[in-house]
Amino acid sequence: MDHVEPTTDELRLFWDRAGVLFCIVGPDRRIACVNQAWTDLLGWREDQLLGHVPEEFLHPDDVPATRRVGFTDMGDEQRMLEHQTRARHADGSVRWIQWSGHLRDGQWFGVGRDITAMHSAQRALQHSERRSRATLEALREGLVIVAPDRRIAEVNDRFAEMTGWSVRDLIGRHPPYPWWPPEEYERADALLRAAARGEHGSRELTFMRRDGSRFPALVDEAPLVESTDARPSTLSVVRDATELTDARDRLREAHQVARLSSWEWYDDDRVVIHYDGMRPETPPRYEVTGAQVLEAIAPDDRALARGLRDEVSAGTREEFHVDLRVISATIDVAWVEWRGQAIRGPDGSIVGVRGTAQDITARKRAESAGLPAN
Repeated sequence: MDHVEPTTDELRLFWDRAGVLFCIVGPDRRIACVNQAWTDLLGWREDQLLGHVPEEFLHPDDVPATRRVGFTDMGDEQRMLEHQTRARHADGSVRWIQWSGHLRDGQWFGVGRDITAMHSAQRALQHSERRSRATLEALREGLVIVAPDRRIAEVNDRFAEMTGWSVRDLIGRHPPYPWWPPEEYERADALLRAAARGEHGSRELTFMRRDGSRFPALVDEAPLVESTDARPSTLSVVRDATELTDARDRLREAHQVARLSSWEWYDDDRVVIHYDGMRPETPPRYEVTGAQVLEAIAPDDRALARGLRDEVSAGTREEFHVDLRVISATIDVAWVEWRGQAIRGPDGSIVGVRGTAQDITARKRAESAGLPAN
């Protein structure tokens, strides 16, 4: 294609319709020429601009920095380093302009691009990030965000403190993560993968500090619903369960000493057994069916036990207290003192029943023989 020189009219058309700010500043540092964009973008007429120094149309706070902007030598001209300033609109508002240009023969040829929308978006994002970071750090729980590629994208200071690693040490790490002890690799990895598939999970795991010591952790993991990636990021909320575990161990010991069982029953027949102190050799069971608990009661007393439980669940009574016979593999007749009361949700509605069963066989035998129960 042959080289074509633009005509004066074509250059003038480009000058006026370019959509960016063009200006020429003479050797006297006053504006000698501007294009139509100054009116379209900043509201200033040509006659209001010509003969004035450019600094008059900048935000006062940006004038000192603008005067310090450097130049790079480009042979017979000097290229101005790109920089951003706030320009005053004729209506009193402010627009952000990114400037570039060059100095030649004592004249400055400037080009300004309106970046107000981009700058506002960046500020909003930065504000959002600062607010999110402040929220993360205000939480008492440790938080870990795992990116779709299983890289650690974010952790808060509480989690770093919990594990003994710095935030900088953890960001960007891939599995196996440094807080996974070798004996938990397989289980922890399976739970993380399940969460990435959309499964919500809450588990107790053993985590490892930087010094190699272990601690129990309650971990809630779920996909981030805000993620638009086909493979979502995963959020883990981690609580140091050391105090909880110690309290549970003390509860277990107390149950064993008192030969006491505690339980919770819900309408879906799920029962949580804290500890079966009447049979110390039996490990704690955390989820069994309601039928299993009732099966431990002697057949003749099951209807009574079920009826009391259902009355509390229905709200017709607040609690119950009754002696029941239970099945025993070692003696003919065993007794428990069975107590229960309603479990209420945040709105006050009854969501289940909790209770205890304490071995009173020795007391019953003493009462039957007319002996003091001690």
